[in-house]
Amino acid sequence: MRLRFSGLAGDVLDPVTDLRVSGPSIPVQIGFDPTFDPASGERPQIRSEEYFALVDTGAGESCIDNALAQALDLPVMGREPLAGAGGLSMTNVYIAHVYVPEMSFTLFGRFMGVELLAARQPHL
Repeated sequence: MRLRFSGLAGDVLDPVTDLRVSGPSIPVQIGFDPTFDPASGERPQIRSEEYFALVDTGAGESCIDNALAQALDLPVMGREPLAGAGGLSMTNVYIAHVYVPEMSFTLFGRFMGVELLAARQPHL
């Protein structure tokens, strides 16, 4: 499995430092396929462009960058409050399929819209 190791500014860091700074990442494909049937054994029909996702086993919510979600035309389920480093704010909740090619696994669910790119986060 490929894990990405790069700094916030795109600098290549040694794996130990990068893991501490950025966390483990895995390449994923993101989109929404309203006809997707998980029982079919097929992957969802979404774009094949890959993005690096943070594997955060301690997160209370799964998140996606708002600009990326809008560019991918993900459906908005509604708006909900989200507590973060900047306090409590209302955010879009998107619905999406996240396909992990290296595992042939699809995650389907809700993703809180956050400002990852604007905050210079290495993951979208």
